[in-house]
Amino acid sequence: MTVIIPGMAENHQRISMKPQYEEDALLQRWQNNRMDNLIELHNKTPVWNDDTQSYVLNFHGRVTQASVKNFQIVHDNDRTTTTSLFIVYFLFIIFQIKAKDFDAATNAPLSFTCPHSHPLWCLTAEYIVMQFGRVAEDVFTMDYSYPLCALQAFAVALSSFDGKIACE
Repeated sequence: MTVIIPGMAENHQRISMKPQYEEDALLQRWQNNRMDNLIELHNKTPVWNDDTQSYVLNFHGRVTQASVKNFQIVHDNDRTTTTSLFIVYFLFIIFQIKAKDFDAATNAPLSFTCPHSHPLWCLTAEYIVMQFGRVAEDVFTMDYSYPLCALQAFAVALSSFDGKIACE
């Protein structure tokens, strides 16, 4: 899945897209590789799991049932945001670990639990901006973050139902 959304200005305001001609529409601009002021997002590629003999994604407990509708959207090119998150996260961890949390003899941490259980805080090489998946027979969950807004994320989630109705 490929998701194209309007880009963001330096002040983090969304760039207004008001095409006056068909060739200025999002789809045509993407097809013609005119990506200025656009953000291109992709679904994360699942990895093969030998135990389940299937392709899987790690939803960190947020998605509890297998479904062809489950997906994660990543922003491959947003290294700045990922780096910023890492710095903030790293500083948070530094200030959360206290001297009593270390073994006096080995100076190794005794134990440490990530203060953030939210899956979008997990630091990976790819910046996960959205995930969507089944939690019950007719119930789904959706998480999203910058650069998506709620309306864009909801529209992407709805698109997962198009063409997949009889797949399960």
